[in-house]
Amino acid sequence: MVANEGDNAGLFRNVEREASTAGAQVTIEIFAQRLDLDGDASARDSQLDSVVELLGGNCNQITLNDDIDPGVIQDSLIQDFTLPSSPGNLYFSRVRDFRGDGRPDLIYELSLSGAD
Repeated sequence: MVANEGDNAGLFRNVEREASTAGAQVTIEIFAQRLDLDGDASARDSQLDSVVELLGGNCNQITLNDDIDPGVIQDSLIQDFTLPSSPGNLYFSRVRDFRGDGRPDLIYELSLSGAD
């Protein structure tokens, strides 16, 4: 999935709904700074400084990650996280820009693994 924060008409975040079971281990990884759309790895294709959150079925925050390597890699990663119980076995991942920006050049790819 490649998303563009500008698609949300100023909401500044994208939310994805996931169904899974408690106890599953999930990994959510954001590729923005490391995204290479034009084959030129020396130029950044996205200016997004991502923050990814994992929310429960009632939209309470379960965990979040800002930077994989603070000051070096501004992409976000929640890795091998064991899901707690959640109403209806629903979970949401929310991606936003650290600065609260919502612009057309804030593009990213979301990778999700481990969910049922």
